[in-house]
Amino acid sequence: MERRTSVRTAVVWDAVQQALAAKSGANIVDLGGGTGGFAVRLAELGHHVTVIDPSPDALAALSRRAQENNVSVAALQGDLDNFAALVAPASYDLVLCHGVLGIVPDPAAGVRALAQALVEGGSLSLLVGQRHAAGLAQRGVEGAGVGIFRAAAGGEHRGQVGAAAALIAAHQERPDVIILDVMMPVMDGYEVLRRLQADEATRTIPVVFVTALHDEDSEQRGFELGAADFIHKPIRAAVALSRIRAQIDARTARESLRRKAQHMARVAEQGAEQLENTRQQLLQSEKMASIGQLSAGIAHEINNPVGFVASNLAALGRYLDDLFSIIDACAAESGAPAEQRLAEVRGLMQRLEYDYLKEDVLDLLAESKEGVERVRQIVADMKGFSHAGASGWQWADLHGGLDSTLNIARSTFKHHCTLVKRYGELPQIHCIPSQLNQVFMNLVVNAAQAIEGSGEITVTTGRVGDDSVQVSIADTGKGISPEGLRRLFEPFYTTKPVGKGTGLGLSISYGIVEQHGGRLSARTAEGGGAEFVLELPQA
Repeated sequence: MERRTSVRTAVVWDAVQQALAAKSGANIVDLGGGTGGFAVRLAELGHHVTVIDPSPDALAALSRRAQENNVSVAALQGDLDNFAALVAPASYDLVLCHGVLGIVPDPAAGVRALAQALVEGGSLSLLVGQRHAAGLAQRGVEGAGVGIFRAAAGGEHRGQVGAAAALIAAHQERPDVIILDVMMPVMDGYEVLRRLQADEATRTIPVVFVTALHDEDSEQRGFELGAADFIHKPIRAAVALSRIRAQIDARTARESLRRKAQHMARVAEQGAEQLENTRQQLLQSEKMASIGQLSAGIAHEINNPVGFVASNLAALGRYLDDLFSIIDACAAESGAPAEQRLAEVRGLMQRLEYDYLKEDVLDLLAESKEGVERVRQIVADMKGFSHAGASGWQWADLHGGLDSTLNIARSTFKHHCTLVKRYGELPQIHCIPSQLNQVFMNLVVNAAQAIEGSGEITVTTGRVGDDSVQVSIADTGKGISPEGLRRLFEPFYTTKPVGKGTGLGLSISYGIVEQHGGRLSARTAEGGGAEFVLELPQA
């Protein structure tokens, strides 16, 4: 009974809100408003509300309720008999009369009295429980020219309101199962089910139809709309309870599976995130390992130009001292004749070997400039290799990345290997340049380490068809065994001595190329050695 009351209240409240949608600060009178269930809520919305009720206890409770909610509600003791004496005619935008007309001897006359209190265009909200009273009230309203919001009336509207209330209750309370009669006035069970299925909040609630119909077409229609089961009249309690219990158990099981699926999806998402973090850490670790292996060679490449630039600067400092001596001699004030002073300056220039000094200064400057340029190029190559500041997907030139990588790795092969570059025409491709440079580094270093004594590393580039590019890195080293070719890209597989490799370089390289939509393969090169071929899509 309490649940039905709450549903009825929700339906009426929606109707009242619709009536006041375009009004602010409306004047409202609630006849029989009691403790202010509607009145206080309307006052909280900014409306001016008066409650008329015959019970002094109810009005006292109303005053306390309004005070607790920090609103003002006028309270008058009275009923429908003295309603006209308590209110001024044509003064209210809305009159509420809920549950009163069913206990008065002349409902039609009561409605006419209520209508006189309304302003032009005002609204009257009636809640009527008895069929006879509802009919009389309707005739009274029609005679007074007042519109009614039907919240619960008898006659043809009962089925419509009941269905609407049921839909609201289902949306708000989410029952485990809904028992629904097929044959109802105005809105039958099929239409109610259609609306339940259209609401995301209720579409998963199983609906069991109760019907006296026994034809297959009726059942087929229900199942097509989404009904879970049918219970036919006359109802056998044990069978009905079993079917309802089965639907509840099935829904409980589905909900449990749904929650488990959501949990597994979250776990999988977390696992994928952790896997990606681990992959990125491995990428970074392998890159740092490559840089670590090359650090001594890179330091040597930098130290050489830095060393002779420092030596040249010391010589240039001594030459500057000599030049300043000559300049000072020219600027010195003396009483000697000009010819004598000129002879003294020339003698100083001769002693300081001015002609050699001038020539050597220019050579030292040129050499120092070359050394600084070499250092700058190494730094640029390091930056190009790591592609600092641009670690995401972008359009890039593979030749630039190859050149930077080869310059950095130069110390690993320059003393025993000849580098041959056979570059073809390549378009820019969409890639992560720093990751591809890491692949190039792994392949070049592996090629250099595979050559014992002297040998050759050949880097070849070109197009493959209209939509792919290819980079080949071949060496004349000791080659790869058949077993090695089968396991080459397995994580932690390596043929290098302990401490010379992690076994992750080629595996990570394979993953990088695969992420780019390409393919990395290895084969025995012509004349011995090994060849790694990298194919990448252009876009």
